[in-house]
Amino acid sequence: MSDDARREVATIAELTAALYLKAPSEELLAELKEFFPAGKGPGTEPLELLRREYFELFFNPATEHFLCPFESFARERRYWGECAVEVGEFYRQSGFDPGTLLSDVHWKNQRMPDHLGFELAFFSALLRSAEAQPDEAKALLATAQYFHAAHIRSWAGDFGDRLESRARTSLYRLLRGLTREVAAWVPGSSGRRLYL
Repeated sequence: MSDDARREVATIAELTAALYLKAPSEELLAELKEFFPAGKGPGTEPLELLRREYFELFFNPATEHFLCPFESFARERRYWGECAVEVGEFYRQSGFDPGTLLSDVHWKNQRMPDHLGFELAFFSALLRSAEAQPDEAKALLATAQYFHAAHIRSWAGDFGDRLESRARTSLYRLLRGLTREVAAWVPGSSGRRLYL
């Protein structure tokens, strides 16, 4: 994979992580509009509508739109399952602390490591570290590829499919596409644009 392709995948994974970890804000929407070409990014729905959808999708299990964004729940039907333990061990060994990420306080306080946003941020951090640390690049890329296969590709594409049926705004339809594309990433793929 070229350096440019790796940077692009890292950027898209990081942006996708931010959409899972933070309620929409003017700043986040401005960042998205800068990244995507005209007509490809989020629409013009009111911020309050986007914020309401975020909380209905990812926080409130009493709504018909709720999707639990934790790998253990998606794959094992429980919280703090084997997936969470394994992901937490990856973070520990790599010195990655999800608590340092810019995320809503709820996600910081719950401390379950297998939130999809945390996993995507970790994957992005590994790819970026490979570029910043050339002597460690091969090992970091191998870890990123293994982690992606075991903990992103294994469930995030299905999560994106479920998000497709529940998303009502352009922002979360965009997130559905980004999630599915990052989940489908294959090491060594060209630098094609991953978003829809």
